[in-house]
Amino acid sequence: LRILKDLWVRYHKEKDSSLAPDTLCYNQLIAALGKGNGGGQLAQSVLEDMWQRKIKHPNSGIVPDKITYNTVINAWAKDKTDPLAAIRAEEVVKEMWDKHDNQGYRRLAPDIVSYGSLIDAWAKSARPEAGPKAEAILREMWVLSSKGRPKLRPNKISYNGVINAWAKSNSPKAPDGATHVLQEMWAKFDSGDTSLAPDEVSYHSVIDAWKKSGRPDAEEKAERFRQEMNQKIPLRRNKQPVRATRPATNQQASSGSSYK
Repeated sequence: LRILKDLWVRYHKEKDSSLAPDTLCYNQLIAALGKGNGGGQLAQSVLEDMWQRKIKHPNSGIVPDKITYNTVINAWAKDKTDPLAAIRAEEVVKEMWDKHDNQGYRRLAPDIVSYGSLIDAWAKSARPEAGPKAEAILREMWVLSSKGRPKLRPNKISYNGVINAWAKSNSPKAPDGATHVLQEMWAKFDSGDTSLAPDEVSYHSVIDAWKKSGRPDAEEKAERFRQEMNQKIPLRRNKQPVRATRPATNQQASSGSSYK
């Protein structure tokens, strides 16, 4: 931050446009700050500074772009110091939609990277509501993709992120939620969407959710999914037909949420 301030001072003093920081400089700074302790708040502060600079110096060319916002969301996802980091990340996504819908910044609509980082933020939060929140984001992506935004269509990374959020949520419903999302992936695969077939990452998160559940049948369920993984994944890679098994549980936690 000090370097940027020094550049601004020199720019105003020497009137040399080559000294003025640009959006790329700010984006690189946000990415660097996002890797350290408290990176979410630091990244957020830089984003706010960019908008203030734009207001004070409209001809400076500094305008936060989608990379700026996605980097801030990612910084919040990595922030281990703020217990509300996932909620802060949600607010950034909402701001992107507001800038897009109401303020004329048409290029700031969240993309699949934005939503993926938001899902990751909830997964890393380990909050009890992380699973339902992440799943609500997934549902929002499906709705948006069906309403003219096909690039927001969830992919395997999206689904694995939601399963991971359930597994790390410390919720008593975690294994049920993780299992439900896994079964949904197989259902999509059976319907012809081969891109959503579960992989080892999907199964390991489900197994982890069961092992941490403390339920009497936890080890049995974890072993069952381990065997299922070993059986199905090689078959799918060899392009042999596989079918989804019945869910291990019919319980499902759900939560409604909208970011528009």
